[in-house]
Amino acid sequence: MIQTAFLGDVVLATALQRRVEESFPDAEIHWLVRPDAEAIVAPLVAPDHVLVYAKRGEERGLAGFLRMSALLAERQFDAALAVQRSFRT
Repeated sequence: MIQTAFLGDVVLATALQRRVEESFPDAEIHWLVRPDAEAIVAPLVAPDHVLVYAKRGEERGLAGFLRMSALLAERQFDAALAVQRSFRT
């Protein structure tokens, strides 16, 4: 699940995680969030299932975007749920 917007949006997106878990009980759910949202989603998934994307910090700009894109491609996820509409997402 990708939610790199505001903290309130991250909180609201946790309801989507519950629905995904109900519909796909064998799904392995990972989150991609901003650094300040890590504590919100960390209790919901396995410790290594939270990816932090500092899109306004050290990973800002095209180089950071490409690094994160490469990391996501490396992990070979089957699907992504992006709960916001933005080019970066």
